[in-house]
Amino acid sequence: MKFLKAAAAALAATTVAVPAANAAVIGIETDETTVQAGEIFDVRILFEAETETEILSAYLLDIFFDDDALAFAGVSFIDPETNVNQVDFPWAPAYVSEFFADAIPGEVELFGITGNENDFLLENQADDFVVATLSFLAYRNSDSAMIVLDTLLSELSGNNLEPLNPVFGQTELNIEVVPLPGAALFMLTGLAGLVARKRLG
Repeated sequence: MKFLKAAAAALAATTVAVPAANAAVIGIETDETTVQAGEIFDVRILFEAETETEILSAYLLDIFFDDDALAFAGVSFIDPETNVNQVDFPWAPAYVSEFFADAIPGEVELFGITGNENDFLLENQADDFVVATLSFLAYRNSDSAMIVLDTLLSELSGNNLEPLNPVFGQTELNIEVVPLPGAALFMLTGLAGLVARKRLG
């Protein structure tokens, strides 16, 4: 937890600079900053293009989280607004695409690369969309369980897989996990362990 707070402070320092003009924006958001122990909640990774020529064609995103209170429970690469993966439209394959999440305690690495032609993405990709939705199980009380999008390790690609240098929007979430009635907490600790083993197995 101390490492996570130190990392968050270092990351915050990297995002203070004045944003470049016409830069795409990527960040994280959630609808629930207070959850009950035992609840599964979602965190969304958002992408917003600033010009018509900006697209997202590939990404490697690192997300750190407080595994003293949270367990990674799953991921979806579907944008809920359009009900499609905006980085890879399945009806127009030109190359082999790949999307996956690697999870270890305290960290999730998301990888995605399009199978679409560049011109197709330019014409069809939305200007702003959800890149991925991560689900977390809150299993232990916490005043401030942190989830951080790493601005140093994360990489994005745009036109023809050339590097895309985004401005980072919100990169840190603080989740308050409030208690459940007594005995249920013991069950949750075991459930979190099962979730972690399943993701790593």
